[in-house]
Amino acid sequence: MTGAYRVLEGSPINSDLVVACTLTLATSLLAISILGAYAWFQESRRARGMGDSIASFLRDLVETRKTGLSPEKSIIVLSTRDYGPLTPIVRRISSSLLLGLDIERAVASATRGYRNWVLLATLRLLTDTITLGGGSVEALDSLARYARGIADFEEELAKRLRVYILMPYIGALMVSGSSMLILAYMAQTTAMTQEGNIASLVGPVALAISLGTTLNSWLMGLVAGKLKNGTILSGFTHSITLTIITIATIAITLRSLHNIL
Repeated sequence: MTGAYRVLEGSPINSDLVVACTLTLATSLLAISILGAYAWFQESRRARGMGDSIASFLRDLVETRKTGLSPEKSIIVLSTRDYGPLTPIVRRISSSLLLGLDIERAVASATRGYRNWVLLATLRLLTDTITLGGGSVEALDSLARYARGIADFEEELAKRLRVYILMPYIGALMVSGSSMLILAYMAQTTAMTQEGNIASLVGPVALAISLGTTLNSWLMGLVAGKLKNGTILSGFTHSITLTIITIATIAITLRSLHNIL
């Protein structure tokens, strides 16, 4: 549809063909990224504030356990309370316990489909604390303090990394814009010092630069997601934005080569 197939036919590479090939690659990368971005949107929406919810739940579990109830009974009692994004998980665990399942199978069934590592790791520790340690008040209290520490650490880390998320965007703009401008400067300088048309050389180089910077920007988006949220899945949202920015930058800077290509 973009006409990029003409490059396979040996057509002369001009600015229009460079843009067509770049759009073809970008469309493929965006198609891949949309699925990942949607999955991350769904995951982040249901796991937002999960760290604080887990810490609050474990603290209430300790207090309820002090009344003499068993850990399983304490979870059932707490299932009537609101713990934000953790509420459906606690209620599913409670329902499984009421049906007679053990705590390990109940937790595994309730967390199926979740990817949040804090949730999975903390509930895994909770399961081991109950099944292997008997669910003592001291052990649950240590786990509650650990969960609170992890929640505070994640919040502080997110604040510190907020500034660094701009680096991939600045890098993508610099790479995509400066590379084409440098090529234009070199081509114009060569055209003034040498005879003959150098469009046959500039075209393939411009095409390689545009394709390379587009792929590089997409990969930088994955790195940005890993940097900000600790998972590559969140990077697909940044990859979409960076790819679109790179295409626009290439289209603008490619005008400097319009007289040569």
